[in-house]
Amino acid sequence: MKFNFQMWWLFTRAALRTQMADASNAVLWAAATLLGMLLEWATLWALFARFGSIPGWDFASSSMLFGLVRIAFGIAEMIGRGFDRFHHVIRKGDFDRMLLRPVPVAIQLSVAEFSRFGMIGAGMVAFLYGCSAAHVVFNFGTIAYLVAVISGGAALFYGLLMMQATLCFWTVDGIEVANAVVYGGQTAAQLPLDKLSRPLTFVFTYVFPLAIINWIPAKVLLTGEFNLLALAAPLIGWLFFGLGALVWKMGVRAYTSTGS
Repeated sequence: MKFNFQMWWLFTRAALRTQMADASNAVLWAAATLLGMLLEWATLWALFARFGSIPGWDFASSSMLFGLVRIAFGIAEMIGRGFDRFHHVIRKGDFDRMLLRPVPVAIQLSVAEFSRFGMIGAGMVAFLYGCSAAHVVFNFGTIAYLVAVISGGAALFYGLLMMQATLCFWTVDGIEVANAVVYGGQTAAQLPLDKLSRPLTFVFTYVFPLAIINWIPAKVLLTGEFNLLALAAPLIGWLFFGLGALVWKMGVRAYTSTGS
């Protein structure tokens, strides 16, 4: 594991140096991502300003949901951008060369994307505002729980990205189906679960447990009432990551080369 982490850090540093070779371009990309996320948050504010609050949820509590999911997804995509763009790797035949290197291909694909700092930053702004407006009380236990929830959420999204990449071993053109789950799920996770239809509630709770690592922890922070499912939320995220890693390994073993 130590060797793997060292290799990951080596690839990450190389990727960051490449992006920062043109520092102005990297900063502009991060700023553009930050602005785009803040505009999405402003759209959420406009909806609440026009139609009022949803029973049990106002702009502050919804900002917490928005911020949590953006932070978690931003971290996952920042360190797993290669999985998100894996269909390009397969199309160009680059995966064959990756298999020849004495480094796990998952590490080669797990490199940092500087622009995703903008998404993480916007998520932090929205989340901190929501906590302040909702008068969330923080203590050592709450902060530790929040860190665990964010790590579990990032792990869950990382698992989804690995599953999305695995689909490319069989069909590159079908990647949009997986995108609908990853990006559509990201949007659904920032909505109050109790306001969705029963089929969607089932899907995002028991199939892709996005609600468990976002909606349930947000409710806990708002009410201060912990339960078994809330405490298990970070673990569920990491278990889903394990499932994604298992699916990825199965896909790699089934890969038969592009013949290029």
